[in-house]
Amino acid sequence: MTLKKPTLYIALSWSVLLAGSSLLFGAVGKVTIEKEGQPPTIEELESARSAISDEYAVVEVSPSVKHIGFRPNPVVNAAAAVAAYREDGAEPYYFRMFLPKEVKPKRKYPLILWIHGDGESLSDNQCQLAHMQTSIDVLAGPNRPDFYLAAIQCPIETHSWHKPDPRTPHGETPLEMLDKITEALVEEHQVDVNKISLLGVCSGGIAVFDLIKLFPERFSAAAVFSSGAPPDPPDIFRHQPIWLFNNKDDNVSWKNSLRFADEVNKAWGDMFVTVNETGGHNTWTGAQRDDHIVEWLLHQRRGMFAFPRDVPFLGHPRSKVFLLFVLPMIIFIVLTIFPQKRYS
Repeated sequence: MTLKKPTLYIALSWSVLLAGSSLLFGAVGKVTIEKEGQPPTIEELESARSAISDEYAVVEVSPSVKHIGFRPNPVVNAAAAVAAYREDGAEPYYFRMFLPKEVKPKRKYPLILWIHGDGESLSDNQCQLAHMQTSIDVLAGPNRPDFYLAAIQCPIETHSWHKPDPRTPHGETPLEMLDKITEALVEEHQVDVNKISLLGVCSGGIAVFDLIKLFPERFSAAAVFSSGAPPDPPDIFRHQPIWLFNNKDDNVSWKNSLRFADEVNKAWGDMFVTVNETGGHNTWTGAQRDDHIVEWLLHQRRGMFAFPRDVPFLGHPRSKVFLLFVLPMIIFIVLTIFPQKRYS
């Protein structure tokens, strides 16, 4: 079979990415599904869909230290599959996944990497599923779209995406493990390399920005809930659309998000910000319920441009190009061609 030039270019570019990250983070292992998720009933879907918040989880790290985070909605927890990443001679590394309801031969499917916040940094392989219940229909409903979603978990000992995780095969950080799992899913499963996106909650948003810095052209899009803007040059983040969500009554500065988005867009990026008046630290419920953020991520393709729904077009640098050049050209063509046809 002879590959067409665009397909060949994409295959070669992804091969270079895999080879480079393998040299950086080590060999690529295999991902297996250890336990399938349980499809929810109609009643369970309704129960999860209407649950605004999760239960608090209190874990005693030591006699003097207690960790307070969130437990996942039980319907979400039951619906997510248990997956394992394995390398030769190493203990398996467990995480959670949502899988396509039907995988057809020769078809490729999007992959979303869900990156949790600090409150879900435990060692139970469950709490990283917190805050997903609003999207239960998209994740596990009978009419859900076909895609992969992977969610790993920071250990309770470090609460960090950048510190070595004692559960990993070779002491990798959770961020490095996320990269290895992505590579393994691309190699062994039917993942569309042009539709790999990121979703970060709170401190997981910083991990999203860090992944984009490491692999600036790998991802098709990103969404970040209740997280601060990174102290990095804005042109790093101009290769894919990024949607930020903030609340004015949160302790995370929404003004910094607006400022940073303006800088990225001036560098010809595509960063959007949704700011709500209230909601505290919880932007994820509205982003999933009202803005359909998971569906938006699934529709993005690497190298393509798409405005989020209900986000104003005017004010973005691309709108100026459209108004100054594209729109006058369209008007000129219409006025030039149509009168000729009318009187010919």
